[in-house]
Amino acid sequence: MKKCLLGVLTIGIAGVFALVSIKKIEDVKAQAIVQEESQNEKKNLAIEVALHDFTNLEEFNTTFFDTPDNSWMVPDVSSEGSNDGGNSHGWSIMPSQELAEDSNIVDDDTGKTVYTLKASDGSTAGEIREALAKRDSE
Repeated sequence: MKKCLLGVLTIGIAGVFALVSIKKIEDVKAQAIVQEESQNEKKNLAIEVALHDFTNLEEFNTTFFDTPDNSWMVPDVSSEGSNDGGNSHGWSIMPSQELAEDSNIVDDDTGKTVYTLKASDGSTAGEIREALAKRDSE
């Protein structure tokens, strides 16, 4: 009887440890998903480039004062798109994300495509403004 009770207690304790371990694994997985989602938000190329190019929201708004928040903005990160060694970049602006299309940058001398601006790399002007405002407040 004592061996049986000891066996039941051992199994019970092992079960509790297994449940705790499963819970910890689930927590780690959930945390990884949240971190991945927040990293994906930060990895938007348009927002990254805007955070690099503009010191604050005011500078962005001065440059794009007539650009509505729903305009889709795609940065030109090619060597053709920066005339100051990569410190700032050109931008393609479309009326909306729905109307945004990939566009090619063509070398004038060779006629060959040197870079493709991908609409998927863009963000709305409003989202860029939000990211700059958030950084300004930190």
